[in-house]
Amino acid sequence: MKKTYFKGVIVVALIVVLALVSAISGCAPAPSSVTEPDMSNSALLIIHMQNDVVKEGGYVDSLVKAEIIPPHLEGIQALVPNINKLAAAMRAAGRPVVLCRMGVEADYSDALWPYWKYPNIAEKGFFVEGTWGAEIIDELTPQNGDYVNVDQSYNSFYGGELNNLLRKLKVNTVVIAGVHTNTCVFCTAEGALEYGYYVITVTDATWAISALAHKASLGALGLSFGDAKTTDDVINMMK
Repeated sequence: MKKTYFKGVIVVALIVVLALVSAISGCAPAPSSVTEPDMSNSALLIIHMQNDVVKEGGYVDSLVKAEIIPPHLEGIQALVPNINKLAAAMRAAGRPVVLCRMGVEADYSDALWPYWKYPNIAEKGFFVEGTWGAEIIDELTPQNGDYVNVDQSYNSFYGGELNNLLRKLKVNTVVIAGVHTNTCVFCTAEGALEYGYYVITVTDATWAISALAHKASLGALGLSFGDAKTTDDVINMMK
């Protein structure tokens, strides 16, 4: 009887300690693996829509002009209206909008991606903190109540800060928009999946370095990572 009693006391004590740790950290329990989208507990993640990627005069534009990569800025710029539609619908529904912005040191000492493979990066700079190129584009300026997550990786979940934020907001479903479908969008979707979130990638609010890369990435994201839906699909799911 005494052994059973003491075991019960120990179990209760462990539960109390875990509850205190959770309260101190300010985090809700991690979401269990979600098997269907729950739009009442969703968040919009806008990935790396920054001047260096989207705008003329940015780093990516310099690679296009040098014919190092194919022209695709028009495809990225065409995403803005749909991303704004998604953001407006999320805000109207009281759901969080998180703008994920990459920002690294000028010497790339904190960059968690193979910056050394990027042509002319020392000369041009790419996502360097404090520069115009690292700023979110004006058309997607964060609104009151939005959140900004600064990362140094293709995967915006790397390091855990984004996950902690979403846990505090009791999010279990993420809607992903932005660039590039074949790198940062893909890796962030994978990160979300590994943390147990249901993942929806928005097909007409994401773009890649080419139409072929975009289509191939969406095929994998829709088949193995969650759902691939249009902007209108997502908005209708929220009604």
